[in-house]
Amino acid sequence: MEEKCASQVLSKEGIALNQLNKEKPFFALFPRLENKNYNAFLKNKEKMLSFLKELSNDNFFNALILINSRVNNSFTANLFVKELSIPLERAKEIIDLLIDFKLLNVSKLELDDEIIDNYTLNDNPAVLGLFAFLDMIVERPHSFYYYNKSRDGHYFDLKK
Repeated sequence: MEEKCASQVLSKEGIALNQLNKEKPFFALFPRLENKNYNAFLKNKEKMLSFLKELSNDNFFNALILINSRVNNSFTANLFVKELSIPLERAKEIIDLLIDFKLLNVSKLELDDEIIDNYTLNDNPAVLGLFAFLDMIVERPHSFYYYNKSRDGHYFDLKK
């Protein structure tokens, strides 16, 4: 079994985090501006909780993966019905949520005197980052090629 290896630098100036697994490498850098905390990442708490609530639903999770696995071409709600084996009503609910989260664009096409909702991906590479970080949370690396913890403090400051 291949070990899950990472590299971390936690310092007063910020955080550098690397996933060194050959199958899923990534690098993230979080500079600490003016030596402050990362509270700015918490400003959209309600939206984040709403998104995470939806992401915990298997149909929404699978829809998010599906739209990010396709070439950015058009589709209708029937794609979700067919690929996710869900009812049309649920497909439309998920699509509305994806539009609310600005992950899908919608346009109206008039074909043969019928108006059809046409959807395209609103490409957001943060989705990849989200899954990379979630993977590191649920499968935390046990081995580090480099680990330096010289920061003085915490990530967030709850004092108002």
